[in-house]
Amino acid sequence: MIETPVVASNLRRKLGAASDHALDAGRLNENVPSWWRLIMRGKLRSEGRVRQGERVGAGKRVLSEAELGQVIRGLPNFSRMVNDALTLYLWTLLRGGEITSMHSKDIAEEKDGLWWTIPKAETKNRQRERAVDHRVPLVGRAEAIVRRRLEVAGAGYLFPSSGKSPHVE
Repeated sequence: MIETPVVASNLRRKLGAASDHALDAGRLNENVPSWWRLIMRGKLRSEGRVRQGERVGAGKRVLSEAELGQVIRGLPNFSRMVNDALTLYLWTLLRGGEITSMHSKDIAEEKDGLWWTIPKAETKNRQRERAVDHRVPLVGRAEAIVRRRLEVAGAGYLFPSSGKSPHVE
């Protein structure tokens, strides 16, 4: 196995980007395949991290109380968008990609409060046959942030982007 699959994957990705750039710039004939996109694709697997001389697989890590306190104290130092995304991350415990792709059409005021329904197609489990939409109650700071961002976003993404993607990646 490869000792540093992350480094190897990054190198393959960068060489693929360079190859694509050369094709786009006309420096390579359009019939030349981008081999870097094909070489070792999906074959670079990690053997795990070495800790105290032993290999350990992927493990879950959570922030300690001290680390969480540092994050919360540091929130005012971030831009409003990053502050809002991090706060929603802490209050909802959802993935960052789900938070930044939040759309106003997925937010509903119901008799028991504000709810966010993440469509199955936008969740990590979208490939699983029995997966369903994920409903998230928005309370406290999460509710305040979503209401404020809804006022600005109108009928659109709550974390809009000016780049290629309509929302922050």
